[in-house]
Amino acid sequence: LKPPQLKATPRLRCSHPPRSHRRFAPRPAMASSRAAIVLALLLAAASPASAQGGGGGQGPPPQRPPPQRADLKNEVAEYMKQCIRSASSTPTAEEKAACRMGAKEVMTNSTQNDTEYSGGKREAMFEKLQRGAVQEKANQLVRGCLESGQQSRQGMTTCMSSARTQIGRDMENYMGGSGTAAQKASRKTQMGKEVAREVIGEVFSRCLESSGRDACKRTLDTRKAAAGLDGEDTDAILKGHFAKTLRGVAENCTSGDMAQCRAAAKQQAMAKGMKRRE
Repeated sequence: LKPPQLKATPRLRCSHPPRSHRRFAPRPAMASSRAAIVLALLLAAASPASAQGGGGGQGPPPQRPPPQRADLKNEVAEYMKQCIRSASSTPTAEEKAACRMGAKEVMTNSTQNDTEYSGGKREAMFEKLQRGAVQEKANQLVRGCLESGQQSRQGMTTCMSSARTQIGRDMENYMGGSGTAAQKASRKTQMGKEVAREVIGEVFSRCLESSGRDACKRTLDTRKAAAGLDGEDTDAILKGHFAKTLRGVAENCTSGDMAQCRAAAKQQAMAKGMKRRE
């Protein structure tokens, strides 16, 4: 007789691996992927966008330059005015150069500790201030010729001729007299026309306070002819005036919200007569 076959008892598997196998080294591929994830997290935390709390991987918005210092503008302009006034009735080239040099020294002394005016920035700002001073004086002269509606066309023309002569003198005093006689005459004419366009735009804006748009445009015809702008389109002159208004408000924006500044600039231009879709 054959002995009975005993069934093998199945071995029970422990739910935990043996103690010797519980701790094992991670696979090389898994270790490298974990290191890559950690490195990516560190780089993201150190990025400027994360530091600023921005999203979409964008850094902080570019900073706008600080506004022009009003005290510096007044100091340089006052020095130039007094210097030219104390010179001879017809300042020589040496006297004009001395006044410009003195004005530069005033600006240097006032900005020597300002990094905003380091390098060539000081020279560029000085020339900007000088041109701005000439434009302000020219604006006053042209305004006296074109603002009043009491003068005849001939009276406005004569007044503008005298204004252009004075503008030419101021340009040589404040901006230097380099260039040929033809170049100087061209710069003088262009400055006179540039200021005349601005004054004509201001006259139009004030006219709208009491009259209609078409009537106000007709009042500009005589002023355009006296200013030497009779060949230019009135609408083009007004568009340039409104564009300058928009630029001025946007450039002086200090709120940091350019969309809000642009909206404010548009409202101001529309108050001066700009059409909504212009």
